[in-house]
Amino acid sequence: QGRPSLAGRRRVGAAEPMAEPGPAVLVARFAGGGRQLRASRAFGEGDILLTEEPVLVVPENPLALVCVAPAAQVLLEVGAALGHCRSLGAYAAYARLDAAGREAVDCFRADPSPLFTAVRRSVKRLLAERPAMEAAVDWPEVVRLHGLLNTNAVKLRSGALALYPHICVASHACAPNCDVIEAREAACGGAWAGHPEAAFLRARAPIQKDDEVTISYVPAMIVEAPTQERRALLRTLRGFWCRCSLCRPRLRRARWQSRLWRGSRRVVRAARAQRGKRHEA
Repeated sequence: QGRPSLAGRRRVGAAEPMAEPGPAVLVARFAGGGRQLRASRAFGEGDILLTEEPVLVVPENPLALVCVAPAAQVLLEVGAALGHCRSLGAYAAYARLDAAGREAVDCFRADPSPLFTAVRRSVKRLLAERPAMEAAVDWPEVVRLHGLLNTNAVKLRSGALALYPHICVASHACAPNCDVIEAREAACGGAWAGHPEAAFLRARAPIQKDDEVTISYVPAMIVEAPTQERRALLRTLRGFWCRCSLCRPRLRRARWQSRLWRGSRRVVRAARAQRGKRHEA
């Protein structure tokens, strides 16, 4: 998956292009299992690279999905114990997919974010308290799908999380070259006849052939936050430390300032020690 790119995490190995999903973009994969989205031709600012329907959608309140999922009663009890059903929504939505849809979802993976770890610990603690529930549901699958959705999905204005087969492969950058636009909002007069959660991938800057396609995983107000706070939020929510072109220069500056400060402290301590020796003499 494209979590994250040179914009985020370094990858090992050369990229090998896969079959193109369309005339505009192609997916490149890496020896370590990562993926990224690349432009197959040049685009100008405002051009649409891709229009895509989601393979998985989990509404902000997935209670209706959970109610019709396998072992729904157990899931509802767990949701009540956890205080929410959001972490169970991906499992419920995944259960309704056909084989092709599940295969598309399984191409993604979860990064071990603190949020994902907290959910895993909560489920583990709950099952320890109620061991009778353990055999009713495939709990590793519940946790995996929650982490997968949280790591890769796009959050829509309705609050739903949508997983797109190719848009969600795009890596994060704090200064991305593309935006994800909901099709219903982009349609003139709101007259969109396609899938209600379809989305456009629109260039926000000129893109050359073979350039990596990047999007922002966080809202604009977060991107404008100080670098350390923005990176910490991405680490908490998405499970990676951003190393995009916007973060790297500031990280280098911060490290240089830190080294300078540590060096100055050593000089001050050495000077104080020298004065102490002179005073004793």
